[in-house]
Amino acid sequence: MKTWITYLTAIFMGIATCLAFGDSSLALSLFSNVSRFLIDLGVFLFIPIAIITFASGVAALKKDSLGLKSGLTMVMWSVVTTVVLAVLGALFFMASPVNFPVSSSAGSDASVFATFFSATTTRALGQLYPTNPIWSLATTSYYIVPLLIISWILGISLKPSADVIRPAYTVMNSFSEVMYRIVRTIAVYGHIFVYISSTTLFITLYQEKTIFVSQAFFGHIFLAVLAVLLVALPLLFAILTGFRRNPYWVLYRSFASLSTGLFTGNILTTALVSEGIERQNLGVQKRIASTATPIYAVIGRGGTAFVTTYILLTLISAVGVELGTASALTIALAAALASLLSAVSAGYEIVLVLYGALQLTGINMYGAEATVIALLPLFTGLAVLLDTAIAAFGSVLVAFYAKTDVKIPYRDTL
Repeated sequence: MKTWITYLTAIFMGIATCLAFGDSSLALSLFSNVSRFLIDLGVFLFIPIAIITFASGVAALKKDSLGLKSGLTMVMWSVVTTVVLAVLGALFFMASPVNFPVSSSAGSDASVFATFFSATTTRALGQLYPTNPIWSLATTSYYIVPLLIISWILGISLKPSADVIRPAYTVMNSFSEVMYRIVRTIAVYGHIFVYISSTTLFITLYQEKTIFVSQAFFGHIFLAVLAVLLVALPLLFAILTGFRRNPYWVLYRSFASLSTGLFTGNILTTALVSEGIERQNLGVQKRIASTATPIYAVIGRGGTAFVTTYILLTLISAVGVELGTASALTIALAAALASLLSAVSAGYEIVLVLYGALQLTGINMYGAEATVIALLPLFTGLAVLLDTAIAAFGSVLVAFYAKTDVKIPYRDTL
């Protein structure tokens, strides 16, 4: 059965489970604990898979002199989408301003933002310091930049430019194929992840109740996210491919990874599904999917910038501050810049970008930002949904420019 059917069924089952057990705190505790375990398991699996597939992908791209072109395409797509989506977040708010609702976490201690930001960035910077590569690999969890640097160096060295290197290159490529068998299995059975995580999100929102009393705000943000997903990103992709590739074909075949991103809210767990979907459904070669997906997980965070810009502007509006177009765009660009730090801790990107944007703009919310905490799972899911779409479009874009993309027959897709 195709993944779009199984994943869609899992979402409907999550809704049904929420309707049956929505008032049960025991159900919420059970599903949230299982969801957290599965997400952590996904990250646990992603680390060794990324080490092998990224190094093999770099070596394969370098062998055919596609490394520079592919890398520049990834950076270009990441920068364009981050800036454009952040600005769109400001424009959507300015077109129809709404105030951020009062959630159950309003009045909480806002210092948690500063503490979390300081702890995660300090740990990340410490991992970047080149002391012991084995230690860096062993301690990599949610911050994968050290892993990518080490794998990149290994991949460059694996280029089969001499007879003595070719056996090592072949072995690494074989191990990469093994990793893709694992990734394919995860993509096929990932609907189980989506059922558990969607049920957790639905019950969380049901018990939070804010979504029922602030329908205008949630209606606006849902429509804004859909507009980006179905209009802005497809248009950007179509323009950059000269309208020679159908963007909605990419979205349709990426339903499994998009739904995983929405409900897990974790870009690394989602990357496991994305790599399999990109290769099996989108016709992206293994070497491109292996390199593009982890890189976009670090720098392709336009969705995070968009969602953070929008909620930050609604927060500022809620405390009674009048915002002009210039001020809103300044906040958007600050969020875009801060989104580069979002890879420091997968699952908590909104906290990092929100705090970073406030520090860059010198805005003091006097603790009002704490109201975001109760709704963080929803906002993070929406952000990762868009980030996953950016990665899918971006991988196909790299394959398009490398002239290696192929059309996979529907019967052969997952």
